[in-house]
Amino acid sequence: MPCGADAWRRKIVAGSAAVTPCCHHHARREYRDYLVGIVQVGLQGRADRYTYLPEIGLCIALVWLIGDLTKSWQQRQIFLGAAAALVLGSLSILSWKQTRHWHDSETLWSYTLTITPESDVAHAGLAGILLVRGQTNAAIEHYERALSRRDGNVAAHYGLAIALASPNRSPSTKPVA
Repeated sequence: MPCGADAWRRKIVAGSAAVTPCCHHHARREYRDYLVGIVQVGLQGRADRYTYLPEIGLCIALVWLIGDLTKSWQQRQIFLGAAAALVLGSLSILSWKQTRHWHDSETLWSYTLTITPESDVAHAGLAGILLVRGQTNAAIEHYERALSRRDGNVAAHYGLAIALASPNRSPSTKPVA
C-alpha cells in the first residue's frame, strides 16, 4: 500500500467523492441548499456562484496534474511561474472587462437582455428600474415581455399592476381588461 502525501491525497479525494452523495441523501431539507452544485435552488440554477465551491476541487486536481507532468523538467519553476503569471494576467483583464456590465443595475439588465433576450427575469428587472424612473410605458412593455416568456413571474405581475395603476402612464397604453 503506498505511503506519503500522494497516498493521502488520493484517500481524501476518494473519501470526499464517496461521502458527498451520502450526505446529500441524508441531509435535512434546510441543510440541502448548502450542497452547492447538486441541487438547483430557485431560478438561479445556472448562476456563477454555484460553480465556485465545486471548482476548487477541479483546480486542485489540475495543479496536481501539472505538478506530476512537469516533475522531470529542468526549468520547471521558470516555466510554471511564467505560465501562472500569464493566466493570472489574462483572468485579471477579463475580470476588469466584465465589470463594465456591473456598472449599475440598468447596465446589467440591458446587457443581460442583449445576451439572453428571452430572459423574463432580466425584462422584469429592467422594467422595475424604468418604473422607478417614471418611464412607465417602457416599464409596461418590459413587464409584458417578461410575462409572455414566463407567466408565473410574480414580480412581473406585481410590477405590471403597479405600472398600470400609475398616474404617469400615457393614455396610449392599453387599459387592463
